[in-house]
Amino acid sequence: MSLKKVILGILIAVFVVLAFYLAYAAGSKSWPFKMKYQVVVLESGEVYFGNFSSFPQPKISNAWMPQQTKDEKNQVGLQLVPVSSSYFTPKNTIYLNKDKILWWADLEDTSQVVKIMKGETQKVGGTEEAPSAPQTSPNPTKTK
Repeated sequence: MSLKKVILGILIAVFVVLAFYLAYAAGSKSWPFKMKYQVVVLESGEVYFGNFSSFPQPKISNAWMPQQTKDEKNQVGLQLVPVSSSYFTPKNTIYLNKDKILWWADLEDTSQVVKIMKGETQKVGGTEEAPSAPQTSPNPTKTK
């Protein structure tokens, strides 16, 4: 048997084993391409949470952002809202300028932020609630 046939046989065997593994692992904890959640901080101070990817262009899918809120007692708090809930209702993906990204980091699955994005909890910091569905402001107010 020639060397080319042996190498071809090995490549086919590796491909078949890999295909069986991916078919078995799909949807399970051993799936190697699990979507992770990240925090991205921009030079402007804006903070976004979601699924960050840098190729071919930096973007955040399933994007969420913190929003400042005030309660009846005028106490300031934070609420995590999907980007799509903005009054102009953008799609839930943000494309970024790579030169404006200060840093990004992976979030643990146990993070409260990740649990909110996955819909597993409604509380932020034990006090504020995140919306269960995107909400839009019908009339944004202007201040003079």
